[in-house]
Amino acid sequence: MYHRYLRGLQRGLSHREPGAFPVTESVRGALSGLRNAAFSKVLDRSWDPMIYSCMTAGALTVLVCALFPVATQLAVFTWLMFFTSGPTATFLPSASEPILMAFGKLYPPTVLATLGVAGIALVEWVNYRVFGTVMHSKALTGVRSTRLSRRLTAWFAVQPFLTTVVAAFTPIPFWAVRICAVIVKYPTPRFIAATVVGRYPRIFLIASLGAALPLSSATILLGGGVLVLAGTLVAMSRRRAQVLKTAIAAGGSEDLTHPTFVRTPVTDTTTNAPHAST
Repeated sequence: MYHRYLRGLQRGLSHREPGAFPVTESVRGALSGLRNAAFSKVLDRSWDPMIYSCMTAGALTVLVCALFPVATQLAVFTWLMFFTSGPTATFLPSASEPILMAFGKLYPPTVLATLGVAGIALVEWVNYRVFGTVMHSKALTGVRSTRLSRRLTAWFAVQPFLTTVVAAFTPIPFWAVRICAVIVKYPTPRFIAATVVGRYPRIFLIASLGAALPLSSATILLGGGVLVLAGTLVAMSRRRAQVLKTAIAAGGSEDLTHPTFVRTPVTDTTTNAPHAST
């Protein structure tokens, strides 16, 4: 539909009436580029159901908030669960827990658990496709064939459903389970169902804990934000130290943390006497 609209608009500009506003070649080129960019092939059609489901969920959220303004905060909570459990959760660990505890002071844990797993179920569909595309790429062939990867996937393949449930309920890093699931090609509906089974009691317990804490929602969010930031900085520093250690090992005994300065002679233009500088 939009393709026909852009093509008709470009045709109309090409055959404009005398006295109409001037149309330059840059305008026609911009329209042509816009049409090509809007309908260029980025992903194959197997991604369409997931993309349309996310669009439908967003449209329904806007409709519900417009018809029932009292549900706006719950809609915000559901989409916060969506974003904090997405691919960015790998880099922002424990970002959803402060949100759960803060909303636990406002709504019953049962309501939060039900809406939370709804958002998580949708985002785990996205995670499965994203992680699957990345892990099955040619660039990560070596990662899939490592000894650690083979051990983890073999252990996951013994009880994939139970392993996913336990990892979703406990503080075990869930990104490792996602990687194992996509490597062994565990069916997406079963993976999402296991995630929901494990996440529901986890959300219920965390929301109940937030309701029982003698702290305000603002204090919980502030403290949680500080902890998330500290955890992210610690992870980045460890990663940097690991990269530095690898670089030192590759460079032999050279100390990269304390580089040596070479003294080079500098000639004075007035007296032609060499002076050492660092």
